[in-house]
Amino acid sequence: MSMPNAALRHPTKPMTSSSWSDLVMVEETRLEDPAWHFRMALRWPARVAPTRRSAIVAVGAPQLLAHYRREQAQLDIEVVGHLLEREIDPAHWLEEVLRIEGWTVLSSQPVQLRSGLVGDLLARRSDDGVHQLGRFFASKWGPRIFLLSFRCPEVGYDAVADELLASIASFEAIDDSLGMFGELVKPLRFDCPVAWQTMLPDSWSVQRSPSEEAVGGFQAALLRDFDMEHLDGKLALGVALRSVAGKPRKAAQMFLNAVRFNDIELEHEQFDDEAAEPPFERSWCCVTSCFRESLRGELRCRVMMHPQFWVVGGVIGPQRQDDSFAWAQNKRTLDVVTSTLSIK
Repeated sequence: MSMPNAALRHPTKPMTSSSWSDLVMVEETRLEDPAWHFRMALRWPARVAPTRRSAIVAVGAPQLLAHYRREQAQLDIEVVGHLLEREIDPAHWLEEVLRIEGWTVLSSQPVQLRSGLVGDLLARRSDDGVHQLGRFFASKWGPRIFLLSFRCPEVGYDAVADELLASIASFEAIDDSLGMFGELVKPLRFDCPVAWQTMLPDSWSVQRSPSEEAVGGFQAALLRDFDMEHLDGKLALGVALRSVAGKPRKAAQMFLNAVRFNDIELEHEQFDDEAAEPPFERSWCCVTSCFRESLRGELRCRVMMHPQFWVVGGVIGPQRQDDSFAWAQNKRTLDVVTSTLSIK
């Protein structure tokens, strides 16, 4: 028997100090590759299940790093490693993993960091007629995704919910020297309309736009396996003087007009407010389906307002249901080029 979803707790803040009682900090250094060593707090006693010390974490092949078992609570705790080749958000990687494994997501508590959107999901699955609950947490440390998987029978979940949060909050990779991104990034520098720069993942091919006194920017294409015949995304980013557009909607037209010029139709042009980081005063984002003849895709456009400049970025690519990996790359890349942009 399963509990109503509303009755299931997905805590993000410890309720009491007892959440941390009887927890022991464990350093897992059994794997030969020190890049995958980690530490986290676990309630003891927890039996350590055997894992292969020589296991190699290869690109695109998740690998079990450690497995712990709390017999009394029937709680299985696994740490899985996944090596990225492209820059994506760990939250979207996690959602795809659970979809493939047949879990139904009940609650999501993502956290936005500069390194990407951290995934934190509560999910249910029936195994041999027994309802299992799992809390899954995926964070990115450079090109490494660490997945924490906590699974137990649903009837016993509430008793361990706060303990799971304590383990998640304590987790860290021992080697924190591999940078922020899942792939190499390249700096792009411009002089128009002012000196500015941003960072772009290396899997994108860049074409600089013609420089104008009031506007400067670039376009980029996402190449599938670096194959010029297969494009999975098109991105554009520009910086313009505030005098070019009196309002944010007019600034957005610098990107949207170019889209329409290529005979691409938009389902809507609704922009929603989003959090802005200094020195930007406001930020808006539009996410909509787009069409050209029989082809269907997704468009994202972001407008950021600086005291003296507009920053307008947009990306077009497949919808998530058509190509979840390309969709995740496109979404994350727009975040990267806008969050790393600096105006001198």
